Formats: sequence, structure tokens, C-alpha cells
Amino acid sequence: MTVEFNEDSKLLWTLLKAEQASIFIFFLEDEIRRHRLAIHDAKYKQGYGKEGSLEYQLWQSAILRHVNDVEYAKIVIQEVKHWFGMEE
Repeated sequence: MTVEFNEDSKLLWTLLKAEQASIFIFFLEDEIRRHRLAIHDAKYKQGYGKEGSLEYQLWQSAILRHVNDVEYAKIVIQEVKHWFGMEE
């Protein structure tokens, strides 16, 4: 399987073949699970920081990055499903 990535290391999923779509969706679903675990971990660690402190803000930043990655993955999954007629 040969794939291409853009300058942000994001897969150019529009170059996927139909037989690769389900593998890519499985990968993204696993990434969503991984990011959700990281969100919970960051929230736990954030609890040790005093609100407004640098530590608290750094963990808040990590949480937001993981949340954004989850949302992006969900959108891409829907687009891939639509693109390849895999919608439920």
C-alpha cells in the first residue's frame, strides 16, 4: 500500500483505493481511542496544577490538541465513508 502525506504529515486520503478505506477507518478509530485516553490522562494530570498556573495551562493545551485530533479524525472517517459509499 503506497500512500502520500501532505506537509503536515496528514495522509492524503483522497488517494486511497476502495480496498484501503476500511483499513484507514480502523486506523482512525484506533487513533480516536488513543487520543481519548490521552485526554483523560491530561485531565488527571491537570488536576495537580493550580488553575491559571503554567502547568495547568500546558495540560489544558494538551487536552485541546487531543480534542481537535479526535474531531478531525471523526470528520475524516465520515468523509471516507461517504467517498467510498460506506455510509451506514
